[in-house]
Amino acid sequence: MTTLQGDMFDRTLFESVSKRRFFFTEAFEVYRLSANFKGDNSGLSDYGPPVLALQTNIVDTWRMSRKHFALEENMLELGCTVIRKLSVKTSGHFADWMCKDSVKAVLDSRLARGMDSYGGGELGNLIKRLDIRDPDSDDMVLPPIPST
Repeated sequence: MTTLQGDMFDRTLFESVSKRRFFFTEAFEVYRLSANFKGDNSGLSDYGPPVLALQTNIVDTWRMSRKHFALEENMLELGCTVIRKLSVKTSGHFADWMCKDSVKAVLDSRLARGMDSYGGGELGNLIKRLDIRDPDSDDMVLPPIPST
């Protein structure tokens, strides 16, 4: 990624300046310094005053037009936790094996039971043994790779 002047974007510098100016900070940062802190909050953030002010302006603008959304679009307001991509990836929740070919129906019908117990190599061997092919092109399915 580059800046408008064509320079390489320095994410580390950007995050450092953003933290120093208190745009955001790691969630529960003050508690991490405590000797009693046993958890991990990697990937969770708290917003500082500048970002909170921006968020408040966006929400206020939305709320002014909420009458339209609530009445015309049947939309409701929700508040929820924000978890960044890195923390979800690190947690292992999305570390399942996948094939990049379009064989969902074939896999569903042949391998529905016990699918989660297979590793990547075992899935590759099973795909070969059962001769599972791409239904659109009849090509052999590529070996599974970890999803990212």
